[in-house]
Amino acid sequence: MKCPKCYRPVDAEAHRCYSCGYSVSVSRARFGGGDQSCLLGKIHDNSHRMRMGERERVMKLISRLEFKFPQLLFCTYLQEVPEGIELSEVGFWLLNHARIDGAGACRPNENAVLILVDPQRKEMGMSLGYRAEALLKEDRMLRLLADARSALIHEEYGKAIEQVFLRVGKDLKKRAARCVACPPSSLSRPSNHRTHRS
Repeated sequence: MKCPKCYRPVDAEAHRCYSCGYSVSVSRARFGGGDQSCLLGKIHDNSHRMRMGERERVMKLISRLEFKFPQLLFCTYLQEVPEGIELSEVGFWLLNHARIDGAGACRPNENAVLILVDPQRKEMGMSLGYRAEALLKEDRMLRLLADARSALIHEEYGKAIEQVFLRVGKDLKKRAARCVACPPSSLSRPSNHRTHRS
């Protein structure tokens, strides 16, 4: 995995980034947390940037993906992020502190595929729980986010999220077919977050 602050490689077992010192405790000091967690829906859009039809389509898509991949959690977070804070930091904090409404014990945050959108910056990112990291390669994550750039620029947030989730679903289906003949230990470990800026 990689540090959400400086993007340098970090061992999954490490308590802090070797390069910049970023850690869960630094994240808590910045965003809050401790033993308490915040409750979010699978679609978090407090600013109501998504149209009702878009929201319904994304929710139906999430339901289909979770039916096909019952061990994974799919969710999205739309929020304007304050200056000086990266989407990757928000994703890291959410995966460590948020409780997703309706996720249940069979879909912990460790299995999450989280899409983040900052509508003000026109920026989109993806954060993965550590158990989901082996399923998507770093270059593929970047390609998926880049391909949704046009919809993001035109403020079609639901469409952008749909595009990424649909492609993730196709990639997971291919990966599942390969995993039948490939032991889990041979799967690669990509970054836990990638961001695309327009």
